[in-house]
Amino acid sequence: MMLIYFAIPFVAAILILMYRVVAGPTIPDRVLAIDASTSLLCALMVLFAILYGVYLLLVVAIALALLSYIGTLVLAKYLEGRSMGE
Repeated sequence: MMLIYFAIPFVAAILILMYRVVAGPTIPDRVLAIDASTSLLCALMVLFAILYGVYLLLVVAIALALLSYIGTLVLAKYLEGRSMGE
């Protein structure tokens, strides 16, 4: 029951960010919203892992955070019009 009280702000923030992803006026706004929502999702997964003792979620959260970081870098480079080597 205590988990619900911790999860509600995370889920509310993720829903607000999903609205920004759908209705974002520019592509960088959408990319930033996706990055922030994945960070919140990682934090929520860590919270679930600690409360329920399912430590596999920690590995999944770390992998998701790394993929989100790499995806944000690639999209930022793409939006700048440069390749990854520049």
